Amino acid sequence: MANAKLRRYELIYLIQPEAEEEQRTRVSDAVLQVLTDAEALIIQNEEWGKRKLAYEIEKFNKAYYYYVEFVTQPGLSHEIERRLRLMDDCVRFQTIKLEDGIAPDTLDRFTPVASDDSADSGDAAEEVA
Repeated sequence: MANAKLRRYELIYLIQPEAEEEQRTRVSDAVLQVLTDAEALIIQNEEWGKRKLAYEIEKFNKAYYYYVEFVTQPGLSHEIERRLRLMDDCVRFQTIKLEDGIAPDTLDRFTPVASDDSADSGDAAEEVA
């Protein structure tokens, strides 16, 4: 499996608006745990904050948005989705394959971005609107 090609994915998942900080952290930690156990390269991991939904989902009009972009072996996205399906706090999720056939020796072209809290400061203005 040394010549296995990798894939780049993006995952967006929504957590209930009534979820406490501890519950939201538990869900995001579970996603990151699956990725780190599989030795995936995490490019971005962002919390977009609480936002209004375009339409009602499970009687919720708002939800906490999370975004993760990563490079990993094909099939890992199924395990992440399986775990998210089992969590009651997760309202919705979507995984999109961005790129296929990435050679493992070309991973240096992806620069992992550390998640910063500066993205949350802009969300406060959007939440009020």
